[in-house]
Amino acid sequence: MKISQKQAELLAGEILKTLKKENVGEASPLMVARIEEFVEKREALLKACKVADDAYEKHTKTLNKICPNIKRLYDGDSTDEIVRKIKESKIPSLDEIQNKIILKAMFATPEDLEAFVQSIVKEYTKKAKSNA
Repeated sequence: MKISQKQAELLAGEILKTLKKENVGEASPLMVARIEEFVEKREALLKACKVADDAYEKHTKTLNKICPNIKRLYDGDSTDEIVRKIKESKIPSLDEIQNKIILKAMFATPEDLEAFVQSIVKEYTKKAKSNA
């Protein structure tokens, strides 16, 4: 009996349907027990991971409370990196130094600078009160 490829596929499909209906591919009770054990352990581990992730997230948020106002501080930084960033934060930026130099050069004394600033503040305070 010669059959075509298509006929062979159709026959194989019918055989598979019959085998599935008759539950030929049963799993042994031992295998089912081991699968159940596996699934229970997986679920327990997933819960443990969730608890650990939540604790980790909560912990990482405490770094900014310990070291407030430190830029580019990350929870994955090592102790040395965090200490280095704290030290660097104490050093003024280039812009801050340049601004200080410019302000000092503009006035003969710090009192002159303060008097000028106060005169401007007074002027704007008057304008704000008159607009109210």
